Amino acid sequence: MAWWKPKRISANNRDLNEFLYNFVLHCPSSIEKKEKTGKGKNGKVIYKSRYDAVSACECSFKRRGITGHILSTLLAQLRRQMISIGTYRKIKSSESVEATVEEIRRNAKAHDKEFDLLVFQDRNDMSETEAIYYYIRNAFAHGSFEIKQTKSGAIYYLESAKNGQIKSQMRLKTQTLKKFANLMNMTPDQIIALRKSK
Repeated sequence: MAWWKPKRISANNRDLNEFLYNFVLHCPSSIEKKEKTGKGKNGKVIYKSRYDAVSACECSFKRRGITGHILSTLLAQLRRQMISIGTYRKIKSSESVEATVEEIRRNAKAHDKEFDLLVFQDRNDMSETEAIYYYIRNAFAHGSFEIKQTKSGAIYYLESAKNGQIKSQMRLKTQTLKKFANLMNMTPDQIIALRKSK
């Protein structure tokens, strides 16, 4: 089943313009690259990690000091509603995103038929939080999305694929994407305060 249909998108969509500004131009993710730095005494190659920001706007989580437990707090906020209804799933790169999405849609016990849904393949070159933002960025940057109007408002069907393999499919409401944008723009102290307010 096709997750989204290619369509021309209106330039007069204020929410979409906000999402392109945040998720594409200011994507906070970084990709880890391994560089050879020489050989150890035992002859094994020594590698050093380098982190390349996806956006050149100097807005990556790492640059802003959002790492470790602060990044984990942010992740908890991103997935909280979906985890409680079973519509958030991180899967292995060998597993099928499409099959997982279909299984969730069949078995979800959400009262809202247009529930938020987020399925993505794990990455070994970035954190789980960064992977979510990276996949959202890819869907918007490559035009791999559709906006569907419902009684409760616009819903975004997002897909990220590489070399014909689907890496992520998401169905997120406008207000959910706005929440994700607000969270990514918080300072480390603001994110830590979210944990303290629980």
